[in-house]
Amino acid sequence: MTRHDLKLQACLRAFDGVNDLLAVANPGLQHVAEAYRRNLTRVNSLIIFPPAAVQIAFNLQIAVKRVESRIPRPQGKAFQDAVREQLDTHKKMVLSLPKEDFEKHTKELEDITIGILQTLEDDEEMFSGFEAWIASQITGTWTAFEAMAGDLWEAALNCKPDELSKLSGQKKIKAKTEDYEAKEVREKGKYIELNTVIRYKFDVSKHMGTILRGKYQFDNLNDIRKAYKDAFGAYINDTIDDTALDAVSAVRNNLVHNGGVIDDRLISRKSILPVGVISSSNERILLDGELSSKLINPVLKLGNELIISVDNWLTTH
Repeated sequence: MTRHDLKLQACLRAFDGVNDLLAVANPGLQHVAEAYRRNLTRVNSLIIFPPAAVQIAFNLQIAVKRVESRIPRPQGKAFQDAVREQLDTHKKMVLSLPKEDFEKHTKELEDITIGILQTLEDDEEMFSGFEAWIASQITGTWTAFEAMAGDLWEAALNCKPDELSKLSGQKKIKAKTEDYEAKEVREKGKYIELNTVIRYKFDVSKHMGTILRGKYQFDNLNDIRKAYKDAFGAYINDTIDDTALDAVSAVRNNLVHNGGVIDDRLISRKSILPVGVISSSNERILLDGELSSKLINPVLKLGNELIISVDNWLTTH
């Protein structure tokens, strides 16, 4: 295993500048926005869990020592309650600090915590664990985005089927006759099977996104882009075409499908990857907190932007 600086503290910067997702105006998109918010919270919790666990252990050790100084032979529930009370007292004290003092205390505790974690990097199993932790941040971020992108597209078409389900955003089809129109629809694969019509009790008007979703593979970035451009045209190009999506998708795919071993496919994407992912001496992706943050941070913002852009489109059309 190639040992390198894991830059663990940089992991904690992945959510810097990521504002809370604005409330969406369209009720039909609310479940998508809420699910994405929950998944972002899950990714953030994943990022901060090891440092938080160390901080809790650090505070717990202090609390135990203070209780032991008062209770010579600590044991049983009374001891546990005394420790819990000491932890609660400490927490309330920290939360009551003025903003400047609170930030200073938080930074000092963060430095101590990361310092403790870094002392464990020399252990082979711990080093592998840290790399797995960083890899899961990247894969979790991409999973959250791709799941949201598919659900958002489906929900949008269900909300505005008259315009969006034509899937003519990139190329308007101008039919001169009904026969020609029907032929075009068949050729595009837009006809609806009778079983589907029956399933929705002959009213598919609110289910066109669900019906048409199968035309695209929303676990593939190229298909995600095609789906959005077919429905919305160039309206969301700035968001959906951002190379930050290519970068996190490429690294995620390599981690999942090739175990982080650099291959020709990843090398072909070098121009859009953060500096340091690939070098002439690398055989594997050298995961670290800085790389993770550079990949994750812009994608979290782009996910928020995509939801708001689609919400605005539905509001104005």
